[in-house]
Amino acid sequence: MDPLYPMICERGHRVTVTSGTIMHRTKQPLTTWFYAAYLVATLTPGISALQLQKQLGFGRYETAFQLLHKLRSGLVDPCREPLKGEV
Repeated sequence: MDPLYPMICERGHRVTVTSGTIMHRTKQPLTTWFYAAYLVATLTPGISALQLQKQLGFGRYETAFQLLHKLRSGLVDPCREPLKGEV
């Protein structure tokens, strides 16, 4: 069975492998997401939306900006606390 094929949960909702993730309801292929995540994680000091647009071959800057924004927001721990003690 195709892992992206929607399944039905016990409550009757459609569920896919991207449900509940930053990739939920995306129009971009998962390979694009994974390549973008690789670029964000490996390039120092980081990557701009314009660089991501060129690297992934997007026609629109907004697409790259939204994808980058979602990736960055997924990296933030919502329960984080300010640094304490000696840093």
